[in-house]
Amino acid sequence: MILFSRSILVLISLLFVSSCAQNSDVNAQSVKEVGVTEFKLLIATGGGILLDVRTPDEISGGYIENSTHINYYDSKFEYKLSLIPKDKTIYVYCLSGGRSLKAAKKLLELGQSEVYNLKGGIRSWKSKKYPLEMGASVSSPPIKSMSLEELELILSSESIVLIDFHTEWCVPCKKMAPVIAEIEQENTDLLKVVKLDLDAHEGISNKFNITAVPTYLIYKNGKEVWRASGTQSKENIENQIF
Repeated sequence: MILFSRSILVLISLLFVSSCAQNSDVNAQSVKEVGVTEFKLLIATGGGILLDVRTPDEISGGYIENSTHINYYDSKFEYKLSLIPKDKTIYVYCLSGGRSLKAAKKLLELGQSEVYNLKGGIRSWKSKKYPLEMGASVSSPPIKSMSLEELELILSSESIVLIDFHTEWCVPCKKMAPVIAEIEQENTDLLKVVKLDLDAHEGISNKFNITAVPTYLIYKNGKEVWRASGTQSKENIENQIF
């Protein structure tokens, strides 16, 4: 009877220790909520991704420079969040902080390691009279789609192919666009560039196991020889091509 009681006590102790460890992990992965002054200083350091989860109508009234825009009410909201590179620090905001906090928690669930939420949202930003970008449209232009068969034909018929997986709402993608365009223009006789917007090519992205934007793939004679996600230098891409 005494041995049985001791066994029960040991089991309870182990469960308690396990519970504490789990709680510690959860706390370590909690969203970091910060005030507007600290938030502004953090995003000024660069290196992370600034995420605005408001609606297009709300964004039209002003947004923070270099924001990536993903509408919280978009039917593919969670899918789009999953495409954000996991090695980046994320700074997220909305109108008053509620939606962005939920988005921040979802980002952690999806594997993001460090997420900051702006307490008070864009309202707190405006109260400090911090600068906003105004008047820029965040609506996406019509997306040209390509079938998997068309893509496979290109890969089999062209010697060297650079595939650019991107989206219209991804700021790093927009920053990389001129780099890709320059590489294409300077190597038209040697290289075929295929640009695929993931919002219109979810099937292809699944087929090619694309989990972040931007992602770049290089194919030579029908076989993948290189892939990378996130911003890349022109020199790095060209070194992989030639």
